[in-house]
Amino acid sequence: MKEFETISNHFKWCGMRTDKSFSIDFIIRKDKQDKTEGYLFARVTVNGQNTEISLKEKIKVWDWDSRSETVKGKNKYAKSINDWIDEVRYKIKESRKALETNRHPITASTIKEHYEGRHTSQKAPTSGHTIKELIRFHNKIEGEAQHNEEAAKLKPGTMKNYGATEKYLTNFMLHKYKKEDVDLLDFDYQAVLELEYYIRNFPIKQSDPCLGNGVYKHMERVMKLFGMARSMRWLTDNPFELYELKKKRTVKERLTIQQFVAIENGVFNDDKLNYVRDLFIYDCYVGVSYVDLLNLEEGHFVEMEDTLFCTIYRQKSIERAGIPVPPAAIAIMNKYANTPAAVAGGKIFPYISNQDFNRNLKIIAGILNIPINLCTRKARDFFAKELNLKNGVPMETVSKMLGHSKISTTKENYADVDEEKIIDDTAHVQERFNLKKKKILQAV
Repeated sequence: MKEFETISNHFKWCGMRTDKSFSIDFIIRKDKQDKTEGYLFARVTVNGQNTEISLKEKIKVWDWDSRSETVKGKNKYAKSINDWIDEVRYKIKESRKALETNRHPITASTIKEHYEGRHTSQKAPTSGHTIKELIRFHNKIEGEAQHNEEAAKLKPGTMKNYGATEKYLTNFMLHKYKKEDVDLLDFDYQAVLELEYYIRNFPIKQSDPCLGNGVYKHMERVMKLFGMARSMRWLTDNPFELYELKKKRTVKERLTIQQFVAIENGVFNDDKLNYVRDLFIYDCYVGVSYVDLLNLEEGHFVEMEDTLFCTIYRQKSIERAGIPVPPAAIAIMNKYANTPAAVAGGKIFPYISNQDFNRNLKIIAGILNIPINLCTRKARDFFAKELNLKNGVPMETVSKMLGHSKISTTKENYADVDEEKIIDDTAHVQERFNLKKKKILQAV
């Protein structure tokens, strides 16, 4: 919508006028090459003089409502563009307010310069440290810690994810500041909000957009980086202080007991498929990650009170996990432990790459008409939910078996209630209720 207001400047100085008309309009300019598309601009007008600021967004001409100055519709695309329009409007008004507060000339051009961070009289205090410097320091500390298991807080896979986050940060700085690195003080709360918008709408790979909890994880990593900067006193204020991470709760597709039975009893005309099936079923019984599964050795097993126990330190969390191994899983171990490939590697199971393992699981799912993406994550979920929690094993015990460092992690992943649990929990409700009614009637 068009913004129109009057600036009342109560200070008379330098012969400047004390009242100025000010308005913001959002317009679309058609692409010269493709007339069906147009670029969005904010037109800033002060005392009849105007200038335009590009929003760097292209939309279809018929999607633009010139009356409301918004993109038509209520879909995700329209909402993201309209939210950006609101942000730009707010930022332009803040630029005008900053010029007024600091007694600088207020014209359409000076407002644009301030908005773009080019105003000559803008003071630019620095922290003395840049975002890239912060990332390098973080990577150096964590990189050195990788050689010391006790000191390492992040695993190689997690460090790789920080690399993707760094790429998003670099691309964002080029987009916003037109350079690859900026002072930490230049990254304010508004930049935090713009970064989230950027990650959602400008993926590193166009074929693989970052949505939902993927955005959450990138923002969480940047928040941790700035938390580190604050702790080291590189910053006095953290731009993430008011930012709220919003993690979207997703409904997980889980392996059912019927699907588990189908896989366990599936027989295939291919030795590799049979091996992958056995590995997957074994993991459903013990619930370890892929990397921990392939690292299992004879020394990880000990017999206690006629029960074979698997005791390992999870590679991801360095937490100890103690898991009772049922007879069906022991039979699978005995099937492969003495094969030449397993003996040569010093492990319980012969090595198979994660890609090869997942590829063959997809083949198994296709053969058995199982409509979910099979992976060790599904096996681990089955172990926690179907095998243990639904059969009365307490959450605290399941947490220890999974090797979680915090029980809150276990609750977050497995405390949901499904229809089967509701049926189990309410199985005798009607019977007990009728018995109470009967006693009341007998007493009358």
